[in-house]
Amino acid sequence: MQVGNRRVKMKALLILMLAILVMVLAACGSSNNDGNASPSSAAASPDSTPSASTQAAQEKKEVVELEFFQFAPVVPAFEAIIARFEEKYPHINITQNNVPDALKVLDMRMASGDAPDLFNLGASAAYRNYVQNGLIVDLTNEEFMKRVNPTALEMVDYEGKKYGMPGVFNMIGMYYNKKIFNDLGIDVPKTKDELIAAAEKIKAAGITPFVFPDKDVPMINRLDFQAYSGVFTDNPKQIFLDAMEKKTHLTESEVLRKSAQMYIDLRKYSENSLSISMQEGFNQFATGKAAMMPYINFAATVVRSINPELEFSEFPLPGDDPNAIRVPVGTGFQFAISSDSKYIEEAKMFLDFWSQPENAALFESKEMSPSAILGVPSTTKETELMRKYIDEGKTFQWPGERGHWSVSQLNDFATHAQALAQTKDVDKFLQSIDALFYGVK
Repeated sequence: MQVGNRRVKMKALLILMLAILVMVLAACGSSNNDGNASPSSAAASPDSTPSASTQAAQEKKEVVELEFFQFAPVVPAFEAIIARFEEKYPHINITQNNVPDALKVLDMRMASGDAPDLFNLGASAAYRNYVQNGLIVDLTNEEFMKRVNPTALEMVDYEGKKYGMPGVFNMIGMYYNKKIFNDLGIDVPKTKDELIAAAEKIKAAGITPFVFPDKDVPMINRLDFQAYSGVFTDNPKQIFLDAMEKKTHLTESEVLRKSAQMYIDLRKYSENSLSISMQEGFNQFATGKAAMMPYINFAATVVRSINPELEFSEFPLPGDDPNAIRVPVGTGFQFAISSDSKYIEEAKMFLDFWSQPENAALFESKEMSPSAILGVPSTTKETELMRKYIDEGKTFQWPGERGHWSVSQLNDFATHAQALAQTKDVDKFLQSIDALFYGVK
């Protein structure tokens, strides 16, 4: 009887175990048919391999926002390069910032600790001050600096180092309306007297000979008169250096006296120059209301944007000797990177991109200034004559280039040049600038 009872219990236990097994298998089967409960689902296991879309999201680069602050009125030319750069590097967005009186605004922002990531400026006293105060990044040993013309690099050298990358050369000359000259039978003037004679002929034809945007001092006059100072000498820079070293007074300089007189004489053939802004000057020249306009080379792209049909070119300011004509040359602008930028490496990527010849050539074709990048030929026919003089070495350096003048000297010199246009008093002008340079300790 006991044996029978054990068999009954064993049979019952087997049945129970089979029932449990069936239930487990059924549960597993229903689980595998339910995508939400399946242990093979990636969402069900925190240690599972991410899907392709998840991997792409994880590998996506952080979006970088760079501010590029620049002073030149050639916004479309910069935008062309920026667009090409952003196409190659879609995670980097560059916002171009161009405001009135940009260089003064930049000085204030640098002083207040609100520096833009990337900006341009000239090889001036401001550049020197930024370097001395550790505000900009040393670019000396960057690979992209090897693509820059050595002459341009020498212009931005500071104690053997380069804190800026030159973009273009600048020069100033006299833009002229080719149709007006051809219609009146006027050849390109090679002396001051020939230039005055051309102005007389144009005036007699009922056309304004010159337009001078004397209202906008920061944008024109400081380089305007500096250009005149090299008309009668090959080294005007030395005249000002001698004054600062107390070797000679500027009031004794016959070169500056003749330059100041020429400055006044040409303005006799303009109308209300002190009320003319830079933009108004461009408009008058581009629309044929004025036959000539002196300006830096980037004016060509502004004029062309106003009137694409205008036939115009540029010649150097002439002096007394047609065989001694020279072109003032400097760096039109150089790029610099703020030491406080969060994105220094990305800013360097932009400079590397810019310095590649095919990209520098794109900018040259739109901005129309000779490129400072090696291997980029100029295609701008309007400045062809100017480049001829440069190629022949007939140049001089801006007196205030490379920080020889302080910021206050640059600003005050521009104010005195504007006053000269108003008072036409050469003696007073020379006394003012003598106090500015000889009188500075």
